[in-house]
Amino acid sequence: MHYDIKINDQLLLSKMQYRYAHDIVEAMQDVEIYLQTLKIPFPYFLADAIGYIDHIKEIEAKHKIQKEWAILYQNKMIGAIGLHFEKGVGSHISEIGYWLNKDYRGQGWMSLVLSSFTAYVFKNMKIIKLKAVVFDSNLASIKSLENSGFVKEAIFQKEYVKDGKMINAISLGLHQ
Repeated sequence: MHYDIKINDQLLLSKMQYRYAHDIVEAMQDVEIYLQTLKIPFPYFLADAIGYIDHIKEIEAKHKIQKEWAILYQNKMIGAIGLHFEKGVGSHISEIGYWLNKDYRGQGWMSLVLSSFTAYVFKNMKIIKLKAVVFDSNLASIKSLENSGFVKEAIFQKEYVKDGKMINAISLGLHQ
């Protein structure tokens, strides 16, 4: 059930483990991650990271699948990418979610991760469509998705409420 995905000589996607909890907390001190995601709290504490990993491990054990991968750079966790299975684990479609530590952004790494991750999912799972729904203000994420083959499929006006503000969202999809 545990499958590593080698991106290149420096980057690897690997099973989420409790030993990465401190790396997660460190990355989540960046308020930008909070501002560009719906459910990640700020401030972010070690208990939040452990709860996040608990949730992943519970779903993976229950369904005997891997749903989340740690993004490792020289064995340090610098981000994560995973499947949300919002239509169920057996569905042909899944939303993806991801984040990257601010110290590693702007180098094209997320586009590389997305390309390798989506290729792995299409080859090894019964998923034929992946989608990502991002805040319309998250231009870097939109660019990474488009660089890895995702295309804009829909714009949702006032889709989310965050901190009392209405937020528009863009849905991008990639088909096998």
